[in-house]
Amino acid sequence: MTIVRGARPSDVPIAIESLLILIAMRLAVRSPSLHNRQTVADALSGVRGGAFAVAPSRAARIVARAVGRFARQTCLCQAFVLSVVLRRRGYETKIVIGASRDDGFAAHAWLRCGDEVFFEDAARAFTPLHAL
Repeated sequence: MTIVRGARPSDVPIAIESLLILIAMRLAVRSPSLHNRQTVADALSGVRGGAFAVAPSRAARIVARAVGRFARQTCLCQAFVLSVVLRRRGYETKIVIGASRDDGFAAHAWLRCGDEVFFEDAARAFTPLHAL
């Protein structure tokens, strides 16, 4: 079994890092509080991981595939994991939380890194409410 089917060998360390971040966040944070998750993400981001440099767009694909393969995760969880992966490499990120009232209430989270937006599949229909 591979970590991420069809992944390049250079993707494997980042996929493993993503899964370890996911596990650390799940174990450390039993509360659904965004503040607690942000605190854990900040602590994990403090350890630099520049040995495996990666472009933000590539990291987003690796995180989505790795995290999605092993657990059905929310958009918020994926945004937190990608934020930690990128911040460990010196990128500044913002997790944006938005809402929509089309067909009832719905919420979505996505990540901004510079001019790029990740996990935006449904984000275009959502009004940003808060950025972390």
